Amino acid sequence: TLDAIIGVLSPTSQQRRMQARGNVERLKLSYEAARPGRDRAPPESIRGPDNIGQQLDSISMIARSEELARNSVFIGTLIERYKMHVVGNLQYIPTVGDRRTNDKYREFLNGWAKNCDITGRFHFVDQIGYGLSGSIVQGDHGFIHHHHDDGTFQIQNVEGENIGNPRQVVTTPSCIRGVVIENGKPVAYRIYRQTIASQFVFVAEIPAALFSHLNPVERSDEYKAKPAFHAVLNDAHDIRQIEKAWLKKI
Repeated sequence: TLDAIIGVLSPTSQQRRMQARGNVERLKLSYEAARPGRDRAPPESIRGPDNIGQQLDSISMIARSEELARNSVFIGTLIERYKMHVVGNLQYIPTVGDRRTNDKYREFLNGWAKNCDITGRFHFVDQIGYGLSGSIVQGDHGFIHHHHDDGTFQIQNVEGENIGNPRQVVTTPSCIRGVVIENGKPVAYRIYRQTIASQFVFVAEIPAALFSHLNPVERSDEYKAKPAFHAVLNDAHDIRQIEKAWLKKI
């Protein structure tokens, strides 16, 4: 072979050729997914979740996800069915002692579930359902804890888009979209409310001890989760366009 002939004349050149051929063969065995090809755009540079571009992308995906939840029959039904199967008719079944004791516990929890909402509007099961669907569509959802002087306890829903101001995407090491951080630990949450003019007004900074954050992040260094549909938003919008075309045809 040519390598053998070159080896007689120059063993060093033969070794270099063999090493180069080995490198080429190893490249052939690498992941195909790492090479997008002509029909796919090359990947962007790796960005951390606290990067300002990532935060802007996340807010844009929330708006698109909410539009689908409102207007797409397929996506809207999917969310409702998921909520129905996960939450359903959630009930507390005590098994703490005799029948009389169990009845007392059940009566107490059922009474609290009917009055747990600080606004007096929702049952506890409804609250959990809103938290689940909110975290799917917006990425996260929150509950403020209200401890009253008479010893009672209530909770208050906070939509994910009201945790932080989406119109002011200022990411710093100490605050990422409303999540206040110290030494990597969330210590408080900045809550906003939307006016009838769609303006975001600061309400309060709630200590983490008085706040439950439903936040299904995909990375350990994330502090605000992305919408659950983020990976299929384009496909879902294509389905939405097909739905609209089908309805026009009918």
